Amino acid sequence: METAPFSTAPDLLTGLNEDELQVLAEGVLSSRYQVRLNELLQRNREEGLVASEERELGRLLEHVDLLNVLKARAMYTLQQQQERKKGSQGFLGADGGRPWKRNAKKYIFIGIHYTGDFVMT
Repeated sequence: METAPFSTAPDLLTGLNEDELQVLAEGVLSSRYQVRLNELLQRNREEGLVASEERELGRLLEHVDLLNVLKARAMYTLQQQQERKKGSQGFLGADGGRPWKRNAKKYIFIGIHYTGDFVMT
């Protein structure tokens, strides 16, 4: 199976330099959103949420998901750039460069440690 070149792999973030990718890879949910997310999760556990709060919680969780996908793609792009610099063989691998196909646990929910209060690290 032939692999795609670096610039056309679907999960790579192209057009960003190493520093920009590092910033994305280390990104976290803003403290304002994190505080609100924790409030809603706590209230949901204790007394439940009204419809508007459920929608707000859903939107915040979507933001967390999107952030984690972006972080995973940035980390993956950095990893691939480092491997390319080393000249490693099989640059994208047999899976066509999709990290969750070979290391799902590593790339899903990066940055989230569930402790009962949904804390981002």
